[in-house]
Amino acid sequence: MPFEVRTIGLTYRLSGLMRVQIEGVMLDAPVIRGEVDDEGVSFFGLERLYERDESASASSEPSPQLSIEGGAIYLDTAAGQVAAQFEAQGRLIEDGYIHAQIMPASLEHDTASLNWSRGEVDLQFDRGAVTGKIDISIEQANLGALSAQMAQINADMTDRDGALHVIVNASA
Repeated sequence: MPFEVRTIGLTYRLSGLMRVQIEGVMLDAPVIRGEVDDEGVSFFGLERLYERDESASASSEPSPQLSIEGGAIYLDTAAGQVAAQFEAQGRLIEDGYIHAQIMPASLEHDTASLNWSRGEVDLQFDRGAVTGKIDISIEQANLGALSAQMAQINADMTDRDGALHVIVNASA
């Protein structure tokens, strides 16, 4: 099942006769499952629920405030499963934040392997622009010509002029 949730809460208001406007969505302990392959990331069709539609973006009604606590995401890859626990707040991707802790993993595919002991992702959204930081502690990596042990990867992201800029620092 691509999506499960313990509790869903809605805040809404009546904006006319028989017209309801959802102002907030609260999710307690949602679990999202997906897969990563050569085509990209798929959540078994769940991603279509959040695709932006031109008529919706032209609407004067703001998107609902989202609050997620105790979330988990599981992505299956050819090399193994990647999992994270997360929380999110705001009108994503307009404004708000996502904080995720990436769970330890050992991934192996063909002759490549990657093991990490911890990871954190912090993303902030402001009027559609994203900034953030990713920190990952690599225990061991064998990726063809690249090999490392006990490495730290830090990436800072900024969105300037509609382009995402990423600065990566790595140390072993």
